[in-house]
Amino acid sequence: MSQSRNHSMDLLRIVATVAVILIHINWYYFGSISESPQWTFHYVIESFINIITRFSVPVFVMISGYFNLKNPQNGNPMQFYKKSIHKIGFPVLFVIVLFAIGDLFDVQQRGTTIIPALQSIFNGTYYNLWFIYMLFGCYFLTPVIMAFRNTVSFRFYKGFTLLCLL
Repeated sequence: MSQSRNHSMDLLRIVATVAVILIHINWYYFGSISESPQWTFHYVIESFINIITRFSVPVFVMISGYFNLKNPQNGNPMQFYKKSIHKIGFPVLFVIVLFAIGDLFDVQQRGTTIIPALQSIFNGTYYNLWFIYMLFGCYFLTPVIMAFRNTVSFRFYKGFTLLCLL
């Protein structure tokens, strides 16, 4: 059963990854041609691709939650946060520094300031890093959710999570 579940999870990851790639290609391609005379046809195609791929982001959130909440070691906040900072904190910081360096070169060429880029780092709109910022929130809550789950009955926990979902 466990191998079947892992296979299903891997398949779900693959499908969601392809959907995320389609979201980004869709935005880039159709965003540039939507002003053409046939924009209505393109808008229908773009909307269709957008609709059938939007499941992917919530799927990645649920997969992360599944694996984080499944591991009993993640109930120890200090150990979990230490592990998480190495897994996502440092890589994200590295990517932000790379983007900021690119922004510095862009600012020099356009003769503007870097203030908007610096502001977007902190408000969650820095390129497509909003997903990682959202995951930071999920990771921060993992030990809290695990402690809550361990102190209430399964029936209450299930009802509470369904209520939150609604």
